[in-house]
Amino acid sequence: MPSRYCPPTAPDRLHRSARAEDRLHSVVERVLRRRGWRPRILPYVGYGYDGWVRVLARVQLAPPGVRRRDIERGRGWRRYFCATATGLAVTVQIGDTVHEVVSGRGGYIDQVVDVQLPPGWATALLSAKGCRPAEATVRVVSAAARIGIVSDIDDTVVITAMPRPLLAIKNSMLLHEVDRRPVPGMALLYQSLIAPDPESFVVY
Repeated sequence: MPSRYCPPTAPDRLHRSARAEDRLHSVVERVLRRRGWRPRILPYVGYGYDGWVRVLARVQLAPPGVRRRDIERGRGWRRYFCATATGLAVTVQIGDTVHEVVSGRGGYIDQVVDVQLPPGWATALLSAKGCRPAEATVRVVSAAARIGIVSDIDDTVVITAMPRPLLAIKNSMLLHEVDRRPVPGMALLYQSLIAPDPESFVVY
């Protein structure tokens, strides 16, 4: 495990299609905010090592009364057709430290923060003005770990049937996330691979 992870930096100048997309998102965001839509923080599982953790989340806009659970467990098409909040200041509280980060393109938060935590699972509290706080789970990898797995998801741990386009569209767009079927035997395979090392970890 490297001493510190450095997320890739954005290019100095975006492609014109990306700039056009950003302008469109900016207009949509202003219109939705005037209609009462408010940001919601959707946390992802992060990871870390000695002295740092990588916090992952996304900030989306949702109409009044919509619960975060409804967004997280919605049908797959929501991932592709959603309004995001860019440039939102988010406070990350983890351990005894507090950090200020800003949501980037697409509302994503991908930030490495300095914090000293013991190996194991930890929780980062993410909060921002105008939305409810959210808890992001973080796995701090032990220096004693000798086995790690970096795994794909589609057709590796869950079935998407990508070689069959119509079935793939159904699985990816129409099904709820909790209804997606696991690939038979993969859970047992991963368990057998990491069993020899109690400090082992898996990154998806």
